[in-house]
Amino acid sequence: MGRVTALGSTPADPIRPGVTAQQGAPTHPFASGAAHCGKLFLLFWLPVVLWMGFIFRCSAVPGSDIPSLFPNEDIVFHAGVYAFLAWLFSRALTRTNNTVAPTLIGWAILFCLLYGISDELHQLFVPNRTCDMFDVYVDAAGATVGSILYYLWLRLNLLRR
Repeated sequence: MGRVTALGSTPADPIRPGVTAQQGAPTHPFASGAAHCGKLFLLFWLPVVLWMGFIFRCSAVPGSDIPSLFPNEDIVFHAGVYAFLAWLFSRALTRTNNTVAPTLIGWAILFCLLYGISDELHQLFVPNRTCDMFDVYVDAAGATVGSILYYLWLRLNLLRR
C-alpha cells in the first residue's frame, strides 16, 4: 500500500511533480525487479560507461598523432569532455535514486576527479603522452561546471511543472 498523507492523498513523486505514487506500487526504482533495473541501466548508466570508453580511447592515441587545431585546445577539450561526463553521471545518479539533492554535484565531481586521475595515469603508458596534474585540475573544473549546470537545469525543469 502506498503512503497516504494527512489529507488522504498519496505523496508526489520528487522527480516528477504532480505525479503521485500508485497504491501498492514500489517506491524505489529498483524495487520492481531486474527488468526495470536493466532498463534503468541502459537508459541512464550505459551512456556514462560509453562516454568513459570514449575518453579512454582518446587518451590511448599517441601524442605524436594528435593534430593541433587551436591554442590551448587541451584545456578546452578536457573541460568539455569532463563537463559532459559530469552531466551524464549526475543524470544517471538522479534518475536511478529519485533524488534532486545538491549533494549529487559533489558526487559527480568526485567521480570525474577519480576518473580524470586514472585517465592521466593511463597516459603514462601511451607513447608521447604524459601524466599532467594540470589536466586533472581542468577535468575537475569541467566536472564542476557540468554537474552544476545539470543541477540548475533539473531545478528549472521542476519549477516549470
